[in-house]
Amino acid sequence: IGWLAMPQPGSGVYLFAAPADVPPGTLIDAGSLPRAPLGMAARGGELVVVFDADPKGGGDGKWRPVRQMTAQNVGRPGLYRMTEPSALPPLPAAGEIRGLALTRTGPIALLVDERTKLFALRGGSWEPVELPTELSDPRAKVMVLAGSELVVLLRVSTSENAPSEVWSSAAPAQTEPAWSRQAVAVRDGVAAAWFVRDQLIVAYGGEGGGYSIELVRGDQSYPRGAISRSAGPACIGVSGDRIAAYGVEYSPAFKIVSHVISVTGGTLFDGAAQIPGPVTKRDIESLMLLLGSLALSVAVFVARPVTSDAIAFPEGYALAESSRRFIATLIDLAPGVALAAWLYHLSPIRVLDLAGAFTDDLGLRPLIVSLGGAAALSAVSEAVFGRTLGKLLVGCRTISTAGSRLNPAQAIARNLVKYACPPLAMVALLGPPSAGPHSFGTLVVRPVRGEPGKNGGENAGSPDGSG
Repeated sequence: IGWLAMPQPGSGVYLFAAPADVPPGTLIDAGSLPRAPLGMAARGGELVVVFDADPKGGGDGKWRPVRQMTAQNVGRPGLYRMTEPSALPPLPAAGEIRGLALTRTGPIALLVDERTKLFALRGGSWEPVELPTELSDPRAKVMVLAGSELVVLLRVSTSENAPSEVWSSAAPAQTEPAWSRQAVAVRDGVAAAWFVRDQLIVAYGGEGGGYSIELVRGDQSYPRGAISRSAGPACIGVSGDRIAAYGVEYSPAFKIVSHVISVTGGTLFDGAAQIPGPVTKRDIESLMLLLGSLALSVAVFVARPVTSDAIAFPEGYALAESSRRFIATLIDLAPGVALAAWLYHLSPIRVLDLAGAFTDDLGLRPLIVSLGGAAALSAVSEAVFGRTLGKLLVGCRTISTAGSRLNPAQAIARNLVKYACPPLAMVALLGPPSAGPHSFGTLVVRPVRGEPGKNGGENAGSPDGSG
């Protein structure tokens, strides 16, 4: 996750998160900061921020406040909960902060006064870490980076006769760690640098406030495109495999402009950054769908379509039990689920996972396709054959209250309500068998054995009187 702090005159500093699982150019509102930070470092969803020493805040001016917060994904991509900032041990105020990074073992900070110093947070205090002589010279241009498991320092050479170097060490669990170095093709003028999947990415400041991006491998450098920004306060950062430059425009309204490229150089986004609210378009669509289903259920129940009170049973048939009808419905749902699973490359369990439907990019579409497919197939089967596949397997069929086969309108209406109105369908399936308002003048029946000595039997008679 990338993080962005942008000042808003008279309103403090806005804080935004740029997760890698949202569309390029999208920022998540992460709250605000009391003032502009001196340094920020992130690893995964964790953020560490350092502020300047503020004697007016009750301190003695010898320590810099440090705060930590996290962004926790709470479901679907792009939905995060931001924790309240918590205090970490303060950082000494002596020296200029040249860099801040967050490693697997905690934050590290690079400070420069009479010499360059590296500090690592261990337990309850910031402890100094011994630096090589080449890096402790305050005149050296040193940047601190963080790899997946390493502390990485980039010393940028200002001389054409000496190469730049990358110095790396295991995350500083020791006061005097072992360092290794490698010459790299990095020239003067570096604006920012990162390790992306253990690759060194360097951004150089360009004309007009833009940046040129290069991938560095040893003594070779490979251009990866350029990104621009608008006028006003700006920054550049990385999130996943994306590199983005952000600029602020205050007139006529506050607006963040973003230019995003991939590490391979392709432009992913260029324009005004999108900042979605807490309720997204998909949330509204899902809510409208559920409300529509509920409204249809109420309308069917209240309107109570007019049907005949007389019920004619074919000889040898009785109303089917709730358990039999419920099993038949589950079987009838299977073809629709299979269709949705094939179309969206999902497992059948995921298609029916209502909770998961609100947490990923597909939303309710797989569930709608499965229910729609089941409703269409069931309506055609009942109109043509008088039974669905599920009813055939459990030994029952659908008839009208007059004892005849369903007409197409009845078959469509009963299946539309059954699959589009889950609350009403559950009441109909689990309740006692009856010709309720949801049935549109239809009944589900099963064959019964005739009484001894009478012409009957298990299959005696048929709904249409054909035997």
